[in-house]
Amino acid sequence: MPKLTCKCGTVLDLSSFSGNGEHAFFEMAKWDTVIATVAAFLAKASSTDPAAQEEAISDALAGAIQRFYRCPSCSRLIVFWNSGEPGEFYRREDGGEKG
Repeated sequence: MPKLTCKCGTVLDLSSFSGNGEHAFFEMAKWDTVIATVAAFLAKASSTDPAAQEEAISDALAGAIQRFYRCPSCSRLIVFWNSGEPGEFYRREDGGEKG
């Protein structure tokens, strides 16, 4: 599985981040588009099976979101703006921890 090295030197094993430390976001301006995409994927699923509906929603959201990770050591955010591009590192300007 892929690994990511933070600027502080901490190595993040991305295989251990599934749901824990991995975050997703999208632009609020795209909210209506995301909802329409989810609705279209659900219609394609044409099933009342919850597993099929969950898969349809997951597929729809996968194309609409960007991912980021938070380093457990220094709290930097590592943001992946576009698929296939390297992440960008961000740290609080004051260098402090959120209280």
